[in-house]
Amino acid sequence: MLNDQPPARDAVQTWMVQYIASVIDVAPDDVVLDRDFREIGMDSAEVVIMTGVLEEEFALEVRAELPFEHPTIAAFIDALAEKGLVAA
Repeated sequence: MLNDQPPARDAVQTWMVQYIASVIDVAPDDVVLDRDFREIGMDSAEVVIMTGVLEEEFALEVRAELPFEHPTIAAFIDALAEKGLVAA
């Protein structure tokens, strides 16, 4: 982590939902937190790009494999929280 204080979990989740909604061209309310990234229309390249933008947006260092090991928004954010990269 590059910051002293991790970003709020809700802020990261909101950012991810908005980011994914813009990529797959749906309303943010249509993005389901517990559906696999592939099922909601994100291919692996888009997930990698999203993770890189997330790192820049929130000044985080995220292992490249993490979103593939935890392939839903909810699971990915839970993993970030477990690693102390986001605050509750």
